[in-house]
Amino acid sequence: MKVFLSLLFLMGLISATIAQDANTEFSNDIQFSSTVNNLEDLLSEIKTTSKPAVVFVTQPWCGACKNLKRDINNDANLKKILNTQVIAVHATGKQADSLWQKPGEDKQDYIPRVYFLNTNGQFVEVPPANTFYPHFFASAGEVTKGLEQVMAGSGLGEDL
Repeated sequence: MKVFLSLLFLMGLISATIAQDANTEFSNDIQFSSTVNNLEDLLSEIKTTSKPAVVFVTQPWCGACKNLKRDINNDANLKKILNTQVIAVHATGKQADSLWQKPGEDKQDYIPRVYFLNTNGQFVEVPPANTFYPHFFASAGEVTKGLEQVMAGSGLGEDL
């Protein structure tokens, strides 16, 4: 079963890369109003604003990351939520993986990863489409559903 899921994941990455190459008319980055660049600052901003948060961990060379960023950039409703109702952070680069790794969690060797935090600054486990990759959200629709769960308070937070 793990082999099948791994092959399915790999096929998705290849498809995303091919789709990315076919469509060059999009921004390959996502911009948010938050300037937070570490977990400590994010927790402080959550406390100050009483807003939940979402952290996108991507890399510039990753086809699946580019696909997710394009999908977010093309979703006006999600972009509005990300810029008004939550604190949204986009972490990229060499240190992004280690800076945003969920505390106490084994290193995750896949990207993109999306982490959700509630208004108490607790990580919220939002079930992804593929449970083999607990923080992998491949589309704007999946991220929107996750944010809806967090904003509705249906996710259980984990203390840091």
